Amino acid sequence: MALSKKEAEILFQIGVESNSKTYGSFVIENLKGGVVYKTYHKMLASNKMEPLPEYIKLIFSDKSEIIVPQDVPTKKFEEALSKSREVQMVRYEFLTHKYITLKYLYIFKIGNEYFDLPEDMAKQIVKRVGVTLQIFS
Repeated sequence: MALSKKEAEILFQIGVESNSKTYGSFVIENLKGGVVYKTYHKMLASNKMEPLPEYIKLIFSDKSEIIVPQDVPTKKFEEALSKSREVQMVRYEFLTHKYITLKYLYIFKIGNEYFDLPEDMAKQIVKRVGVTLQIFS
């Protein structure tokens, strides 16, 4: 469930009082397989947030979750590849389209780091590098 106006006000006030950054989830979608997709934005005020998300969170049916940072520089992606050869790519299908108009979400895992890839980039990696694409359904 997305943050209500009252919850956003309380969350932002707590962040101000503790002198810390505050993030709120205002976009929630469902993926195939019972996975919940949440987008978190840095809150600038109780009713204002940064336009670009800081990270997304995937919450699985067993309540485990992964956090995928957004707007990751290519250099960080390349560094992760040089450190680990443990590579996986998973495609999730969006069931709902209340906020997100994409059909698929591509998550690339290198070692213990996660990356959200654009569809065209994910397909090129599968084709050129030979990484197996796992389709989550």
